[in-house]
Amino acid sequence: MYKIFLVEDEETIAGAIGRHLSKWGFEVRQVSDFGRVLEEFTAFSPIW
Repeated sequence: MYKIFLVEDEETIAGAIGRHLSKWGFEVRQVSDFGRVLEEFTAFSPIW
């Protein structure tokens, strides 16, 4: 399964995008702390 790390500060937009991508079989994670984006990205390790 492919992973997508979603960086979007508008919760409504991020939720809609995340739900849509999940329906297509992607594993989606949204950034929770914008001060630690790189650390969260690295921990999630999405596939290119």
